[in-house]
Amino acid sequence: MASRAEWSRRVGAWRGSGQSAREFAQQEGYSARTLQWWASTFRRGDGSRGPSPRDVRLVPIVVDREPETGSRPLVVELRGGHRVELERGFDAELLGQLLSVLEAR
Repeated sequence: MASRAEWSRRVGAWRGSGQSAREFAQQEGYSARTLQWWASTFRRGDGSRGPSPRDVRLVPIVVDREPETGSRPLVVELRGGHRVELERGFDAELLGQLLSVLEAR
């Protein structure tokens, strides 16, 4: 059974292929209906861990950072009023997921 991340990759590959869901799924060896279901799920954001690449939008952020020797955290303030404070060595992937959730609200 493929993971959500794998289906996300498959949907992205299908969208970039220019093929119909049926053609692409048959070529790859899985159901076109399943491929279309996952594409719909990602598009709507139903239970996904973040938006599909097509739904991502860039937003301006302000970064206030102390010099390398400073002990203050890195601060990210989002347009919606959310503020995220990060220590050096933060997990960039986790931050991306968090920002996606905050911006969706």
